[in-house]
This record gives sequence, structure tokens and C-alpha cells, in this order.
Amino acid sequence: MAAFVRPIRVCILAALALALTGGPSRAAGYLHASGTRIVEGNNQVILLRGVNLGNWLFNEAYMTGAPFEQDTWPGGLKDVLGTDSNVAAFYAAWRSNYVTQADIVRIKALGFNSVRVPFDFRVFYDETTGQPTDDGFLYLDNLLNWCAAAGLYAIPDMHGAPGGQRDPGTFFFDAAKQTIASNIWRRIATRYATNQWLGGYDLVNEPFLNTQAEKWRVRDAYVHLTAGIREVDPNHLIFAEGNYYGADLYDLDPRWDSNMSFSIHNYWTPVPSTGVFSIDSQVSLANTANVPLWVAEFGENSNPWNNAEKRSVEGYGVGWAVWPYKICGESMKCVQSTAFTAGYQAVLDYWRGTGVKPTQTAAYTALLDMAQRTALPYCAENKDFVDALLRPDFATANIPFVLNTMPGRIYGVDYDMGNQGVAYSDVVYQTTNQSGTAWNNGWLYRNDGVDIGSILDNGTKYYVGWIDSNEWLSFTVVGSAGRPSLNIRYSSPNGARIHIDVDGHDITGSLALAATGGWFNWVTTNVMATTNLTSGVHTMKVFFETDSLNFYWLEFNGLPPLRPGEWIDADIGAPWRFGFSLWNANTATWTVTGGGTDIFGSSDQGHFLSRPFSSDGTVVARVATLQNTDPQAKGGVMFRDSSAANTPYAYVFVTPNGVRFDCRTNTDAAAFTVGSSTSRTAKWVKLMRSGNSFRGYFSTNGINWQQLGSAVTIPLATTTQAGLAVTARNNSALATATFDNVSLTPAMTTLLVSEGSSWKYNDSGLNLGTAWRGVAYDDSSWPSGPAQLGFGDGDEFSLIASNRQITTYFRRTFAVSDPSVFTNGIVRLLRDDGAIVYLNDVEIFRSNIGAGAVNYQTPALTSVPPRDETTNFYSTNFNATLLVPGLNVIAVEVHQNAVTSTDLSFDLSLEGRFGPPLLSITCEAGSISLHWPNVGAFTPYSSPTLLPPVNWSPLPPGGTVSNESWTVTLPLPSAAQFYRLQSP
Repeated sequence: MAAFVRPIRVCILAALALALTGGPSRAAGYLHASGTRIVEGNNQVILLRGVNLGNWLFNEAYMTGAPFEQDTWPGGLKDVLGTDSNVAAFYAAWRSNYVTQADIVRIKALGFNSVRVPFDFRVFYDETTGQPTDDGFLYLDNLLNWCAAAGLYAIPDMHGAPGGQRDPGTFFFDAAKQTIASNIWRRIATRYATNQWLGGYDLVNEPFLNTQAEKWRVRDAYVHLTAGIREVDPNHLIFAEGNYYGADLYDLDPRWDSNMSFSIHNYWTPVPSTGVFSIDSQVSLANTANVPLWVAEFGENSNPWNNAEKRSVEGYGVGWAVWPYKICGESMKCVQSTAFTAGYQAVLDYWRGTGVKPTQTAAYTALLDMAQRTALPYCAENKDFVDALLRPDFATANIPFVLNTMPGRIYGVDYDMGNQGVAYSDVVYQTTNQSGTAWNNGWLYRNDGVDIGSILDNGTKYYVGWIDSNEWLSFTVVGSAGRPSLNIRYSSPNGARIHIDVDGHDITGSLALAATGGWFNWVTTNVMATTNLTSGVHTMKVFFETDSLNFYWLEFNGLPPLRPGEWIDADIGAPWRFGFSLWNANTATWTVTGGGTDIFGSSDQGHFLSRPFSSDGTVVARVATLQNTDPQAKGGVMFRDSSAANTPYAYVFVTPNGVRFDCRTNTDAAAFTVGSSTSRTAKWVKLMRSGNSFRGYFSTNGINWQQLGSAVTIPLATTTQAGLAVTARNNSALATATFDNVSLTPAMTTLLVSEGSSWKYNDSGLNLGTAWRGVAYDDSSWPSGPAQLGFGDGDEFSLIASNRQITTYFRRTFAVSDPSVFTNGIVRLLRDDGAIVYLNDVEIFRSNIGAGAVNYQTPALTSVPPRDETTNFYSTNFNATLLVPGLNVIAVEVHQNAVTSTDLSFDLSLEGRFGPPLLSITCEAGSISLHWPNVGAFTPYSSPTLLPPVNWSPLPPGGTVSNESWTVTLPLPSAAQFYRLQSP
């Protein structure tokens, strides 16, 4: 990395925990040069789009916050840590956390295909003993394994050469030091000569010899290093960086190897640049030498500059690696950053001469804690930084940074992502020389030209400041229809003027904002919009007509809510583009828009509109339209435990090519397809839940249904989320589905025995035979306690004996007044390890117990995993005719897999199901009466037609109950009317 310009800070609170799944990917062969292009083993051209893993194996002052570079960092550490072993412990913690498998998975998921790996020669060489060390291989071995599994190329870069590669460094003048470097590269090449995910060897980072007569030494050293590599590795690319911090290729020609690439770095220049170090000149030099070119470092600039540089070099077919991936300390000009802890900041203050020296214990605790907090879950991801690098239309289109809504509060700093002049307009938006003006004067939150400061307002918040006349911000806003009022929060020492546009229409006129008496004297002013807004997605712009203003937020009020209150909008996983929904009460339709790569595999991305749904029931919808950007975009109905990316779910959906039923049966498991149809006329989808059994259906008319595959068991929670899900199958785009006839209908149930109920139990380990499960058995001497019952897991409400018994017995009585109302029943069982359930002495369920007769010494079939011990309820239907009027007994025997088992778990619920009540109609002079049994909560609805789309409307509240029957009397309708009952 070239000389550092200035420190910057940002605070974005985000955490991400990721896991790698699946086996290693297969490389397409070694990266190699083919003329002026880098190609894979199959000779397909690859455009490298990568990130630099700087500050991991080579530390830099501005990336650690410490006033030390790589050479002096160990001395600074030892000053506060006291011993070499403490320093070694810090380095081990730092390097074990700064880059992990989760980072590599995330880099791949974001869309990069390669990583450059800066390292200090000392991770392979001990200067004290003059002997090689294998420390570096520990980290490179892990990294290459992770890259192989994720499908990323890794390119090691000797970022610090023996003696130093920049004047007054001695590396290029000292043959002995070049031999040390050559031996390191030879050892690396020997170890990885056949590793196809190693992309090549970047010989020396940013050489700098300032005397023209000495520049030949750079190429001469490269020839020496290459010879050592080629003794053991004929396969991999050699990357050679130009002199003058990687900018000058003039002394590298002619090439000295048949499989090599020139490499340049570029910072703080105009784009497009001109002159001898311009990309045009560098490409010309590489073409003359007949070698590829790679921009191994660029960045440390604003999003518009990064995007312009990326587009410029890609226009020549040249790949790149942005600097850097991660910074320790709050920063917005990297992919990930992690905030300094208070303890670490105290150590930094001492090092900088502004604080007292911490005790050795305090310093050790603070430094180890900071090292651990460089791990990805503690980092903030700067999505706008990545958006500028990887979104193809960043330069011409804006997308939301957050999901802004009307009604709702919209913070000024949450303007859209996109280029200068597209998502915002700011006078200074990039730096084109090393001492140039800051693009963001506050160095906070966003990496754009918008200047952002911080205030304390119920926590740290951000505002737009340093505003110049005629600057503006653009926001994508999802809004409901109506004429809103607006609250505007601002400060201004002298007064200012702004106006607000929606979809190109000025809705406020030029607003005179009164002086507030200072830059941080915040006030809120109110104004009424001059026009009505329509429902939908809008582009809102805030225009700053004058300067002398700090802008905090604006708030839209007086509009109806975007959706009924019980519905929840949530993105599944972390799609690059936010999803959202709109409800049209007039047409009873939902419009749901979702991004994301897919809802499938082991990690999902999409959008989920849902509401809590207890127990069993049915979700139905007609997918009226599906506007997609991919042939496999999806829209349909779903049961799901949560919006987490890896949670179990059931999903019936339509695509442009047919209809499918997919599911994931356990957390982190791979999803699979239960059934599918190529029917393109299928528009209706339905999911039915009965216990943990799920069935999927589709229909062309909402009347005649076809099942997709067979029933599948998914152990979802009793109360889950149910609703509508959409995914675009394209992380940079959106898909939109319109749904009507949406209904979530709970099953008609009565809870006979609830989870957490109290049970009698016998944990003596004695043989109780079969009498214990009968209705007449006397269990008065048994102890009792609420479920969950068991031992060993720490989540029990009631502890039972852990005396190595194979079988433990449980009993409970419950009363039923009229079992004839039930059509069937559902038993849900949590067991560790196996169990048999009896109702009134009749077996109704067996789980993880072999077939045939059992006794008190019969072991369970298997020892179950932790989820089965704590959260998984297994269910089945039972015959409701087994229930009797009055007292009933449910009895359960739980069997361990072995007498050495260290835990046991038990809980159970029992439900009785009844069918929907029958609706009848009687007609009298001038009126009609609707009648139905008083069973459950039902509301009568009416519709003038049954032709799609049917608009069922609830009847006005009213009615009487007599003889356990509801009656609603209505005026005789003048035209045909249809009636139905609907549960809540």
C-alpha cells in the first residue's frame, strides 16, 4: 500500500456470523498468462476482482491505530506487554481472528473472486537465528483450504522484503537479502506447486528506487526470485510490480518468464489519468511485452473514484484487487472495519504520548480483546463501499441504502447508494492528488462525497453537514397514498432554504428555514405537502438551495400505514437490494418485492412478508403476476421459523417455468425439492400444516388442487411465521410478485394438553410392566413437575433422577366433555432419546424406538443430537375416537439409548381437531339469517361473485348466540350474494 493520506473513522453497527458449507470447489486449472490476458486452466479469460487482506500478516500504522509500522510494531507491543511470550500470544490471537474462514466465505458471497495476501518476510524467516520458520504456512495453509472450498484464488504478496524494498531500504542492493527472499519464495512454491487455488506469486510489493541509474536492480531481483520459484514450480503465474510504488513499468520489459504478469498500483490520480503512468500507458507497455496487466492495489478514495477506476481498468480487460478488505478501527473506506475498544484506545493513547502507560495486565487484556474483536462477527460491513465496486450499474442507477418508508422517519445520511450526480450531488466527492480535499469532511458512516458528522441523540447519530448551495440527496422511498405533513429536523446559524421533490414534482416549494442560533441548536419545523402522493415506490430528493445548514432527518406523517399492523416485512439473509411490500385495501392485493440470490441451498436470500401463526392451518394465495429478472425468480407461500438465512421452512412457489414445493428440515441443512410441476398456468399455491407434517398444492383456479410430492416432516416451532416470500435469484436485482386471495386459516383445534404441563413421573428404573399406562392405575405416589422434565441439558424445569435407568415413565390425565366434535388429534413429542406414547392404554406414537414389543430394558435406536434434546417436537395424527367423555390418560415411556447416557428430555402437547362449522341460510320476508355452531372464532364474509379475483368483505359486527348457535340477520340483498365463514 502506498503512503497513507489521512486517518478516517466511521461507526456502523452490524454483525455477521457466517459458516462455510459443502465440500471444496474444483478449480478450472492454474491461472496463467495467455498473451495479454490472464486465463484459467480451461483457457477461459478471467477478470480478477479481488480484495487485499492487508494488516493481517503485515501490519500498518493507520490500519492498527498504533504509531508503528511493521518493523517497529513488535517493539511497541513488548513495551506494554513486557515479555516475548505475551507478544507472541497477541500475534497469534490477531492472526487467528483477523482473517478466518468466515471472512473468505463473505468475500465470495459479496461477489469477489480473489484475494491478495500481503505478508512480511518474517512470518517465514527468523531474523534472530537466521533460520527459516514455518509460522506463515499455518496461515497460508488455512487460507488456501478456505479459498478452495469457497472458490477464490489467493495471491501471496511479499509486502515486506528483507532489508526493505524502498529507499533507503537495502533489499535491491544486498544479494544476501535477496537470497533470503528467494528461499522463502522457493519454500512457498514447493509447498503449493500443485495447488490450483493459489493464483500466483506477487514477488515484492511497491519497490521504490528513486535513482534512474539504479532502477535496473528491480528487474534483476525479480529475475533472481523467479529462478528460485521455477526450480520447483512451473505452474503458477509470476506477478511483477513496477518501480515507484508499483506505478512505473518502464524498466520491466522485456519479460523474463513465459508465464508472468505485470502489476501496478494506482492511488489519488484523476480518472481517466494521463501521462506516462496512466492506465493507457501501462496497458500499452504490457501489450508491448506481451504480458497481462493486473492492478494489485487501488482504493483509499471515495466510492465514485473507486467505481470510476474500476470501470476504467476493466475497460482494458484488466483485473484488480481493491485496498483494503479490513481495517482495525472505525473506517468507511474498506469492506469491513471494527471499532477500537476502550482498553485498546487507552493503549493507543499511551503509544501516542497522550495517556499514561497501562499496567502489563491491563495492556495484555486490552490487546488480546482487540485482537479477538477483529473477527468478522464484530465488524461493520460498509455496503456502499462494496456496491461501488461490484454493482454493474452503480455509475448510472441508485438503489436504497436502507428501506425508507412514508409514513416514517428518513435520516439524511441514509440516502441511496450510487454515483455522484445519481444518488447525490456534492461539490467535492473524490481526491485526485495525495494532498487533496477530503471527500467526506466528517470521515464518518459513508464513503461518498456527502459530508457526515456525528451527534449524541439517544446514542450516536449522524447528520449531513458542510452543505454547499445546490447540493442534493436522493432517496428511494416506499409510501402509501395521501397528502402528508413533513417534520424537518435541522440546525442553521443563519437560516437556509430547501425544497423536496417526489418523482420530479416539488411537494413543498422553497422552504425558508429559520436560524436556530448555532450549528448544533437543532429544531424541528413542520410543513404540509402541496399535493397528494400515490402508493408505491418513489424517488424523493432533498435540495439544499443554500449553505449554512446541518440536515438531520425528515418525517412523513398523516399517511395510512403501509400494511396491516400484524404483518411484518423482513429480508431473509442479507440480499444486496432491500425487499418490501405494499397492501392495497381497495383490491385486497399484496405487492411483494424481493432481492437475493435464492431461497434454497443452506442459506437463503429473499423477502418474507409474514405474520405470526400458531399451531396448524393453511396458507393460500393466488400469484397474480411475477415480474422477474431471472427465469427462476420465485413467489409463493411459506411457513418459516424466522427470517434467518438458515432456518427450517416449507415453501410452495411459482416461477416463470412452473411451480415447486421446497423445504429445509433442520437448521443449516440443505434445502430440497419435495415436488414440482411444469404447469405454467398454475397461479394458486397452498401450504397445509398438521403438526410437523407439511403438504404443498397448486391449482389453476383455486378450486381444484393438485398435490406436489408427498407430505414432509419439518420440526418447526408451534408458533411460526407464515406468509408470502419472493426471491429474485439475482443479488443485484429485484423480483416483484402480486398476490391476491391471500388467506391464513388456522386449523380448528382445542389444546387438550399443552407444552410445559405438569406430569407425574416414575424414575426408579424398576420394571412397571404395562399396567402403569392404564386409566385405573394408581400413580398417587409418583412425584410430579412441569415440563420440560429430564436432566443433563440445563434447560429442564423439573429434574428427574439420573440413576442410569433405561426407561422413565410419565403420566397425565385430562378431561374431554364431548370427544365426538373432534375429527382427529395431533400429538407433539419432544424426547431424548426415544419414546412411546399411549392414549387410554392404546399406543398412538412411537419415535426412535424399534418395532415390536418393548420392556424396561429396551434401548432407544440411536442417541439423538442436541437439537432433538432441546427444541425438536415430533408429531403425528391419532384417531380421535380413542378419546372418551370425561377423564382420559396420556402415558409416555422415554427410553435412553444406553445406561451411560448423560441427559434425558421430555415434553408433550395434545390437540383435538374439529372441522369447520356448517353455515346455513334461511330466508324470510325482507331478510335472511345466517346460522352456524358456536365453535371457535369465525366471522361471516360476503361476495357478489365467485369469479376471480373474489373480494370477500366482512359483514358488519353483530349477531346473537342461542342454543350454542350464532345467528346473523341481514336485509334481503337486491342481487346475488355468496357467504362464507372465515377464522381470524
